[in-house]
Amino acid sequence: MKVIFLKNITGTAKKYDVKDVKEGFARNHLLPHGIAVAATPEQMRFINLQRESIASASSDIEATARSLSKKIEGHTLTMKLKANDRGHLYAGVSAKEISKQMYKQFAVLIGDTSIHILEPIRSVGEHTISLTVGTTKIPLLILIEPIT
Repeated sequence: MKVIFLKNITGTAKKYDVKDVKEGFARNHLLPHGIAVAATPEQMRFINLQRESIASASSDIEATARSLSKKIEGHTLTMKLKANDRGHLYAGVSAKEISKQMYKQFAVLIGDTSIHILEPIRSVGEHTISLTVGTTKIPLLILIEPIT
C-alpha cells in the first residue's frame, strides 16, 4: 500500500515522502496515529502543492540571505560603549544589542536568534561573529570603541 508520510520518521521516511509499506502496518499503525495518509490521487496533488510551497519559501529565504549578505559585506558594525581604562566593557554586548545596532546602521532587521556569538562581547576592539539566514552563514565584523 502506498502512503504519504506526514511526519519525519528517523531512518524510514521524511515528511511528504511517498513509500510503499505493508498494508497491515499502514492500517494498524501509520494511518490511525496520523503518521501517514493513503496515497490517493487527491492527496498526491495536495502533497505536490505543499512541496512547491516549501520550495518557494526556501528560495525566498535564500534570496533574502543573498540580499542581506550584499548589504553588510565589507561593512563593519561600529558600537561606542562605556569601558574602563583597561578596555573592558561595563556591560557585555549580546545578540539582542547587535540586532538593534544592525537595524540602526544598516537598516537590516535580523532576529537575535540568527546572530551567533559564543558569549557576550566584553572588550573593546574587533570581533567577528556570524549570522545565519536560511542555510547561509554571513560573517560580520564588529568594532567596539570606548566612549571617552
